[in-house]
This record gives sequence, structure tokens and C-alpha cells, in this order.
Amino acid sequence: MSHEILIVGGGPAGASTAIHLARLLPSLRDRVLLVDKKVFPREKPCGGGLSGRALAALDEMGVRVTVPSVATDIVRYRFGERLSSYHVPGACRVVRRAEFDAMLLGVARERGIEVAEGEGLVALACEDGRPRARTTRRTLAPRVVVGADGAGSLARRLAGLPEPRAYARLHQLEFPVREGETRDFLDGAFTFDYTPVPSGVEGYVWDFPSRIAGEPHMNCGIFHRNASAREPSRGRLLALLADHVARRGHDPRAARLRSYPDVEYDPRAPIARPGVLLAGSAAGVNPLTGEGIWQSFEYGRLVAESIAAAYGADDFRFADYGARVARSPMGRDLRLSRRLADLFYGRLFWTLYSFQERNEDLRLAFIRSFAGQFDLARVPKASLVARWWWHLAVGARRTPIPGPGPWAEALAG
Repeated sequence: MSHEILIVGGGPAGASTAIHLARLLPSLRDRVLLVDKKVFPREKPCGGGLSGRALAALDEMGVRVTVPSVATDIVRYRFGERLSSYHVPGACRVVRRAEFDAMLLGVARERGIEVAEGEGLVALACEDGRPRARTTRRTLAPRVVVGADGAGSLARRLAGLPEPRAYARLHQLEFPVREGETRDFLDGAFTFDYTPVPSGVEGYVWDFPSRIAGEPHMNCGIFHRNASAREPSRGRLLALLADHVARRGHDPRAARLRSYPDVEYDPRAPIARPGVLLAGSAAGVNPLTGEGIWQSFEYGRLVAESIAAAYGADDFRFADYGARVARSPMGRDLRLSRRLADLFYGRLFWTLYSFQERNEDLRLAFIRSFAGQFDLARVPKASLVARWWWHLAVGARRTPIPGPGPWAEALAG
């Protein structure tokens, strides 16, 4: 039997696409083929944070997290010696990506999708809108190809879709710890440290409590958006990360460095062409936080819905896929995050950081949005603008703004 839908990549974007297709197009379930050049479980450097909204997306797919994880209900932000903590139940659950991705791919297989591990894409061409693909094992003529093969997507390149203007850079170290003596585990907290931003880092250092094969570890890393594709250098980023983990009492030489790229979402960049759709990191993730797992789940849903619509209309040009993504809640979040990242990691860093530091309801709104518990569109725009100008007028005095925030009632709802 011929395969009509080829999914390239078995990570969260590819697996979620397969899971959604099994639900939306059950009659074609046995004509979907998912291939990945790796054999799972495979190494996947990542912070591994499943945000509350990612957990909600898994629940909608009928998927339970069955691998070792750490529930984190406290979110911490640091700048130098300034530390702020926020208690948001259900904010995040930290997983080990190698274990989690293998679990999710197993669910796709259980839902009736054919999965071929150790089989990579080799060639892809589109003739008259009909893809022709070759893998390391076979030649295929699918109706649709889904490129869910990560930031360095071969499917994207072979399909002739444009490469990103720059790749984000992430570096990660993991250290075994004593759970009962590690505050991050005891508190159930994960931390974003923005201290390096004035040094030119367009991002942060993270500390996530994690488990590897069930054993407690600290997952420490540095995220650099790299929008300008200039400084700081890789060596400078690694030096900042080494200094950070040393201050935590770890020897950076005792852990294996794992580095990986990512691609930020660009609403102007095409992410489809006739017969081909991109998903997950191949299409772009959050440029402000670097979050990509929830986005991968959402891409998977949107891709599956677009494919189902294509079969219904017998139109596989996917001309509206980019607009469908941009209009979705995920797309709106990505576009807002891109605008904020341009400001926050630029000359306005301290002005914006101190603004949200002095307006805890704003920061809480953002955290609850990350947790899937609040829609940032509910923040009153007029009140936000008024508070911004007040901050610019008196911010140098570092005086607190009296009274409750303008959207405290909305947050409580």
C-alpha cells in the first residue's frame, strides 16, 4: 500500500502531527509514514520544560506523561542579586527529552501510525505540486510531506523554502545532585537568570531541576536568541555558562557540554509550498523564551487540520497554512513574543525589566500565560500604556506604584 502522507522527524512536532492525523483522518491512518534518521530514545539537548499549556495540549491529545519528571510550581526571575519568585501551580513539568520524545513517538505508533526509526530523508522534489521523496530505504510519491525535522531541517532546504536569517544558540550542562539538599527540588522551582543580557546575550541562563533515568540532576543552560548573528561568540557564551554553574557549586568540566541551534518564528517567512508543510522548530519557535515544545504540539494540530482540509477540498497547495498559523493563539503569541524580544533584548532591556519587576501583576500575567491559565489579550491596553508612562516618569526613583494592578481582577478570574 502506498504512503500518502510522509512525516519527516519523530520529535514532538512530528509525533503530534501523527497523533492528530490518526484522529482526523482515520481512514488514511495506515497510509501515513513517519521517518526519523535516529533510533529512539535518542539524545536531544533541551531544557525539557513542559509548560502548563503544553501539558494541556497533551491532555487534549489524550496523552499522559509516563516518564520521570519534576513538577515545578514556582517560577523565579533573577537579575544580579535581585530575585523574584512566583507561585503558579501547574506552571511547568520538566522532563528528559530523550525519554519524553520516545514516549510520545510510542503513542503515535499505538494510534496506528507506521513509524520507521533509523530511516532518514535523502531527497525531496516537487513536480506539479506533487512531492517525490527518497529515504535511506525507499522511494516515495506521497501526497503531502511534513517537515518536522528540527531547526536544521533538510526537508525545508530540499523543498526550496528559505533558510532562517539566524539560528538561536543554546548550550546545556547537567549535574547530578542530592535531591534533599537542592533548593530547586525542595521548592519545586525553575529559574530564568537575565544577568548576562547587558553583556550582549539576547536571552538568559536557566536552572531546571530534572531527572535522568529517574535520578535527580540540575539542567543548566544558556539561551541566546542571536537575532543579529553577531556577538557574543560561542566562547563567550560558554564562559558565561561556566561562571554561572561554578557559582552554583558545580565544576563545569565535570559535565558533558551539549549544544544545539533553534529557529525563531518569522511571520514573513513562508512555511509551506504545494505538497509540503513545516512544523515545530523547522517552522520557528518562541524568540523571547526559546520555548518550542508547546509550539510543536500546536504546529502538529494545525498541520493535521490543514491536511484534513486539503483532502476535503482536493487542494494540496496549502496556500492558507501560513495565515492559519499566524491567526492561531500560538501564532499570536509568537508574533507578540517576537516584538517583545526585539525590545527586551535591546536597548530597552533595563527599562522593560524594571517595569515588569515593579508591576508584579504584569509578570504574573505572563507566567500564567506560559502556564496556559491566562490570555494576555485580556490585559487592558489603556491601563498598560498609562503605567508604562508612569514608569518612565518615576522609574529612576525606583518607587513602587501603589495599589493593585489594573488587571488583578482578570487574573483572579
